[in-house]
Amino acid sequence: MFIRTRKNVLLIELIVVIFFFSISAAITLQVFALAYQRSHESANTTYALVIAQDWAEQSSTGADPEETLAEGGWILSDGLYLWNGVEGFPMTAEVSREATAAGEIVSIVFEVYNAGPYETTLLYTLPIDRYLPGAGSGGAMG
Repeated sequence: MFIRTRKNVLLIELIVVIFFFSISAAITLQVFALAYQRSHESANTTYALVIAQDWAEQSSTGADPEETLAEGGWILSDGLYLWNGVEGFPMTAEVSREATAAGEIVSIVFEVYNAGPYETTLLYTLPIDRYLPGAGSGGAMG
C-alpha cells in the first residue's frame, strides 16, 4: 500500500509541474505578442514622423509651399491641408502668410495624429517658417 500511495503522489507532482509549465508558456506567449504589437506601433509612429519631416523639408525648399503640398496629394479643406498617406496617422498642415516690407514669411504647422479605434490623439507638431523674398528685396534667399 505504501508503494501505491507513493505512485499517486508522484503522479500528482507531475500533473502540477505540467500545469505550471503550461501556464508559464501561455503567459510568455502573451508577453511576446504584446511586445510585437508595441514594436509594430512604434515602427509605424517613427515612420509617420519621418514622413512629416520629409514634407516639412519639401515645403521649406520648394518654390511655393502650398503648391508643394497640393502636388503631393494634400487636400485643402476649410483652410487646412489634410493628408492620409500613412495608414492610421492622418496629417494636417496649416499654412499662414505674413507680408513684410522685404517679402513674405510663410509659416506651416504640420500635425500628426494617431487615429486609434476609439479616439484620435495628437502625436506631435512640427512647425516650420520660411522667408520668401519680395520683388524689391534684392536678395535671392529662399
